[in-house]
Amino acid sequence: MCKYAVIFIGGSVENTPKVARVYGSLVKHFNHVKLFTLSKHGHGVGDSYSYDAGANYMKFIKYLFFSFLILFHLAKKRPTRVYAINPFAGVIALIYTFIFRKQYYYESLEIFTGSSSSLYSNKWFRPLFYRIERTIACRARYFITPDQYRMRFLRRYYRIPAEKCFFLYNTRIFSEVLPSKTQSGYAQPIVSYCGLLMPGRGIEEIIKAFASFEVGGTLWLVGDWGSGLYRTKLQSLVEGCGIADRVVFRGKVSNSEMLSYMQESDITFALYKRNCVNNRLCSPNKFFDSMASGVKLITVNCYLADFLRNNGALIYTVKEVSVQEIVTAFQFCHSAVFNSGVTEILSSKFDWLSEEKKLVSLLSAD
Repeated sequence: MCKYAVIFIGGSVENTPKVARVYGSLVKHFNHVKLFTLSKHGHGVGDSYSYDAGANYMKFIKYLFFSFLILFHLAKKRPTRVYAINPFAGVIALIYTFIFRKQYYYESLEIFTGSSSSLYSNKWFRPLFYRIERTIACRARYFITPDQYRMRFLRRYYRIPAEKCFFLYNTRIFSEVLPSKTQSGYAQPIVSYCGLLMPGRGIEEIIKAFASFEVGGTLWLVGDWGSGLYRTKLQSLVEGCGIADRVVFRGKVSNSEMLSYMQESDITFALYKRNCVNNRLCSPNKFFDSMASGVKLITVNCYLADFLRNNGALIYTVKEVSVQEIVTAFQFCHSAVFNSGVTEILSSKFDWLSEEKKLVSLLSAD
């Protein structure tokens, strides 16, 4: 009897809905599936562990302890196939399958050695992480990425045989999202930023551009701001621009709540600094969340955004994250009229149910 295990090690399961979708798809099609997660805040499904407590050295000790605990559980359960998401999960899968002669599948959600994180891209650590992830990717039965552009880049970067490489979009089940614009009581149009409130996401430029948006409207800033210091900076900027009565800080909400705010919006954002390969080849959930919600999206110019726009997505790209570029994008998106049936068209091409078929086919191939 074939048994499956899904392992995710990363910052947040809540902010990585791909984990739940992969696990849910396997549960739907196979009888014996276990989920193991190790993240900053833990998670309520499967065997979930958290390393967010105490001083940094305690977090490191917890990280190692729970990693070995997951490996112990794998050895006890003996799944025949392991689906590992992100490098440290890949290390566990590699060790387990080497000892017990099983198979594993590896999905890399980011271009880790090409990110702005000092942990992966520091000149001292990058060669080490390159060797680690290349070993994980090359020894996996299949190597998987969130889109075709990252797949092509990483295939060449790690020198992985083309027949082992596949991609599964960071999309969702469109039928679970029912786009509807209700009377929210806020001045129209509603513009939203939904995500982490942190530097490098173009939020300050969005606020300045919104202040000069002649039509008026309301700006929602929805997401976690960490320590709150950046929120204070943003609030000062809002007050300095004279739009405090038109900007609403929603704070940290669940992923489903965040999607509901996006649904109520007319325009939303996904802006990233083009300061690393990972950002230049960005592949965020927001692209597909906005498509499922029927909301216009303003984002940076990247291969995936261009591809989705050419396939009918309501996406406007800016050449750079600047106030003037965003103002121009505002004006275009506010006045543009799109096909009302575009969501149904996009659903036929990019729904998670289509990706689910690819996933099940990969894991059933051998």
